[in-house]
Amino acid sequence: METVVVMMVVLGLCHGVETYCDGRQNGTQCYGALGGTVDVQLMDRDSRIYRYWWKKDQRLILGGRMDQILSNHIENRSVFTPSNGTIRIINLSRNDSGEYQLELYDSNGQKSEERTLHLTVQAPVGSVLLLSECLSEGQMRASCSSEGGDSPQYSWTLDGHTLTHAELLSGNNETNNITLKQHVSGRLLCSVRNQVSRVSREETITDCGFIFINCTSFNGTYISQSVSAANNTLCVEPTTHPTTVTEAHVSTVGNGGERTQMHGARTRETYCDGRQDRAQCYGALGGTVDVQLMDRASDVHKYQWIKDQRVILGGRRDRFLSNPLEDRFLFTPSNGTIRINNLSRNDSGEYQIELYDSEGKNKKRTLHLTIQAPVGSVLLLSECLSEGQMRASCSSEGGDSPQYSWTLDGHTLTHAELLSGNNETNNITLKQHVSGRLLCSVRNQVNNVSKEETITDCGFIFINCTSPNGTHMSRWVFAANNNPCVEPTAHPTTVTEAHVSVVETYCDGRQDRAQCYGALGGTVDVQLMDRASDVHKYQWIKDQRVILGGRRDRFLSNHIEVRSLFTPSNGTIRINNLSRNDSGEYQLETYDSDGRRLDQRTLSLIVQAPVGSVLLLSECLSEGQMRASCSSEGGDSPQYSWTLDGHTLTHAELLSGNNESNNITLKQHVSGRLLCSVRNQVSRVSKEESISPCKGLSLLICGLESAVAAVSLGVICIYFYWKKRKYEQLSAPATQTIELI
Repeated sequence: METVVVMMVVLGLCHGVETYCDGRQNGTQCYGALGGTVDVQLMDRDSRIYRYWWKKDQRLILGGRMDQILSNHIENRSVFTPSNGTIRIINLSRNDSGEYQLELYDSNGQKSEERTLHLTVQAPVGSVLLLSECLSEGQMRASCSSEGGDSPQYSWTLDGHTLTHAELLSGNNETNNITLKQHVSGRLLCSVRNQVSRVSREETITDCGFIFINCTSFNGTYISQSVSAANNTLCVEPTTHPTTVTEAHVSTVGNGGERTQMHGARTRETYCDGRQDRAQCYGALGGTVDVQLMDRASDVHKYQWIKDQRVILGGRRDRFLSNPLEDRFLFTPSNGTIRINNLSRNDSGEYQIELYDSEGKNKKRTLHLTIQAPVGSVLLLSECLSEGQMRASCSSEGGDSPQYSWTLDGHTLTHAELLSGNNETNNITLKQHVSGRLLCSVRNQVNNVSKEETITDCGFIFINCTSPNGTHMSRWVFAANNNPCVEPTAHPTTVTEAHVSVVETYCDGRQDRAQCYGALGGTVDVQLMDRASDVHKYQWIKDQRVILGGRRDRFLSNHIEVRSLFTPSNGTIRINNLSRNDSGEYQLETYDSDGRRLDQRTLSLIVQAPVGSVLLLSECLSEGQMRASCSSEGGDSPQYSWTLDGHTLTHAELLSGNNESNNITLKQHVSGRLLCSVRNQVSRVSKEESISPCKGLSLLICGLESAVAAVSLGVICIYFYWKKRKYEQLSAPATQTIELI
């Protein structure tokens, strides 16, 4: 069995795993990713609320009055936005799980409302391992397992549609182990998800080389079973040819990285369980449907299957009595299933099955069969709009009741990427920054067709500047023609942001146990050897799977060739569009001409989300110090550093904090160009703000101190003057008395 494996990660994890929770409803259940970020909307706007307290385990987390934040006990890893009443908590831990209470008070101090929400922090699902093997009678057993992740849930698809009973021999779409029937082939995908992440792995499978025979052997024995096609010597000649199931899995790459995946080229087979009353069944126009009418015909004394008052099938136990459609159907008494080929519109309608016991008592069930034309080829068009947005349109050829869905790099499109439309419309508009593998899927009840196109942004940038005539401009412009600005403007202080996202990294894998890093969505160049021509045979392996193999300058295999390029002359492999699944340990094995292993080396690759934009906030404190806070959007394992006018901050300038913390307090006299840098192994982002001493506040304080001193001195002077006057008044009468005597 030949397989081609494609790894896909569909996660919030791609950018630090961000989740959102609407805590405005009482009893809300929220989820956050371990080490990730959660946005909890507590209220619409806090300016309408006189006072509020947000607590966990009777401990105050956040408190405020109107637009004023009074306390935030997790301010080192959270930001509260009063304008929309949302608190953003980063670097989530298990300790953040639990029940939270929000208490709202009016101006009289009376509690006006109390709400609770429950936050559960889950570890995201890691990489997925998908294994398949052929069994003795041509079935295929597939097993799916994941690394890490709390409460994993499993699901399976084949060529984009959920596995059906016609394809499954055992297991179901929610188990991690399944067995597929003999005829099944296509793109088998296992998805593992929990409330905060989703990871999937895909494998292209072919049938195990078995065929179903319905024939007579040399000694006259009737044979009806699956056998290996290569070793089939059982039959004189076939007496019945089952429906040939062939799939043309067309995968073409054209201009612009466009790829079409059509899964409607097979003779469509569907399955329907008619043992339940009022079952809804579907069949493909021109295709085949298997309808299970009963468990076993031998258990039923007499049966009739009727459509429009006409008996389609009738029998007693294992013996047929009538079969008006025998030219295009096959009934299997052992499992009570009727197989109808070459379906037409006339086959749509309501069917009744009547079952009789030996006493003539009957039981009736109905089912409704709908015949749909399969979806044909898909046309995906995209165009850039005037302000850098991208409009994408998806249409299909034929197909009844088509339904649309979109993904970008394997995940469902989000509000952060969509400007208009949604994941179920055939026309969408994407925001300016969006790029990646855009895929449109069109499906109905009988098939699924998709088309993929690699898109890049339209070359626009966002400007916030002043034009030569003094007009303030804040908009998207085409980068190549951007000349309307004199200089960037900002308010209230001059802020310069240099967003340098390292999307290309290099790793020297010629040393054993090398540690390599790559940027999520970016590119890494890994040098495996000096020259491939010096090595007789080599294999590069991850998780027991050969990624790259060759002999000298000749490739034997490259299982990630759609996003990688190997250069034999310098022994370097370049991997594009890195995902979390690319993280892990890789082994390089080299062999001599006798097949002996010459060398084995390992390297570890860690894929990190690059650091996003940086927010730098500063405020004056009561005694003239300045507190500065630095936070970044996204990015794994961020590290912070500070400079003032190009030099590292010193103890003479720092009142609290240090050059590696994200919150610092500066002394009163400090001024200049304050710069905060946030970095990890793959990117570095910085933001600069020109600061000046908190003079207004210092003068006010000095004035208040002088006023207090003056008042105190005045009080002392008045006191002593009063004491003197009182002494003089007491002394005067005594003198007069002495003179009279």
